[in-house]
Amino acid sequence: MNYIYGSPARRGPEADLVLDFITSSFPSHLGGLWQSIFIEHDLGNSVPDIVIVYWDQNIANKWPTRRRLLRKIDYKVIQYLYLNGPETENNLLRFFPRDLPCILNRLTSAAIIFGADRGWELKPFEEIFAVKQIISFEAKISASMRVFEQALLNSTFSSETYVVTKTEDPKDHALDFAKKMGVGIWCQKQSGYNPIMNAREQSLPQSYLSWHFNNLVWEYSLEEIDEYKC
Repeated sequence: MNYIYGSPARRGPEADLVLDFITSSFPSHLGGLWQSIFIEHDLGNSVPDIVIVYWDQNIANKWPTRRRLLRKIDYKVIQYLYLNGPETENNLLRFFPRDLPCILNRLTSAAIIFGADRGWELKPFEEIFAVKQIISFEAKISASMRVFEQALLNSTFSSETYVVTKTEDPKDHALDFAKKMGVGIWCQKQSGYNPIMNAREQSLPQSYLSWHFNNLVWEYSLEEIDEYKC
């Protein structure tokens, strides 16, 4: 099933580009997965034009409702434990000195962590992370260096990040930068939008923002939020 959340903040050529792309050319379903598409979702330090999340509803269906109470700091603790493995509470206090007991209580109630002899650790990854791919896009009429720099920010949470543009033939220096940074490119051709350079694939989760989207797709599906049903 497809869900689309949000809409461009301003009308104009770039808003038209975003809506045209997601309704005609964006990557199709991965087998058996749900597809959630976010338009201009505010992440605090950036607002990516398009984020497409492919996720397994069968995994998320088993999550407790208290998982809806998680906050940004909770996702940061989850990512820390994912990268570092089990940690004692004293070690966690070095990095998360504020409200750690409340954080651990929320994560325990959400069935994401548990206390063990080695300290606090995550439950099995395949039970708590339903996302299989996060593909992000920055949409601009022209393929300027700025749009590639914006796209690069999206790589901090995405498995693939792209620029989509009406420019049919981006300049060589933009292509070189994109290739070096692992940013892919979709360009408008006569047949529609087509990829001319594939993005570098990254494993997930890349950061706490990957966990944010992991929870968000599930929360929104429960609330049946959907501005543009596909």
